[in-house]
Amino acid sequence: MTTYSTNITLHNALASDYKVLESELKQLSFLPAGTPVWKFKKASLPLVKSALFEGKGDGVLDVTGKILNAARKTGKVFSFTIIKDKIR
Repeated sequence: MTTYSTNITLHNALASDYKVLESELKQLSFLPAGTPVWKFKKASLPLVKSALFEGKGDGVLDVTGKILNAARKTGKVFSFTIIKDKIR
């Protein structure tokens, strides 16, 4: 499997929405990379920030499906990018 990084933005989201996203992505073997946005001060205010996750997949279509399913469960409008990590 190839490793991918994804940057996900939930629009007009609260910290709790990002926690749902994290929980869903963890079930799909994607883990937060860096400091999660919901741990910032004033995380109870609406956020338009992005969250970076890293995980493995069997191709871009596989990863896209995983991201779409997880993000849809938040009930928020979202956008995302996927980057295939270089082989080390």
